[in-house]
Amino acid sequence: MFKVTTEPTVKSMYLKQQKLIVSMDKALNKISNAASEDHHVIHLTSTTTDLDKKAILSIIQHIRSLQRGQDERILYMCRNGAEYSGLLCVLSLLLDR
Repeated sequence: MFKVTTEPTVKSMYLKQQKLIVSMDKALNKISNAASEDHHVIHLTSTTTDLDKKAILSIIQHIRSLQRGQDERILYMCRNGAEYSGLLCVLSLLLDR
């Protein structure tokens, strides 16, 4: 039903970044009136396990630079799905206020 293509992974000091493009595979799609637009997702994975303030600020700045004026989704994951992900989510919400 869906076709997922990826672009090469880009590595930085604190992150790995990969762009995914998700689209309907019309040959396998049984719903004829389904939307055929592509969805772009940027997948970020933390490469650091240390809760260093320099790393956190660098990651938040990078995420915010990706969000400016683009119609893409950003998915951020840390090693265990709780420490960095939750912290960055809360910090982003606080910075938006």
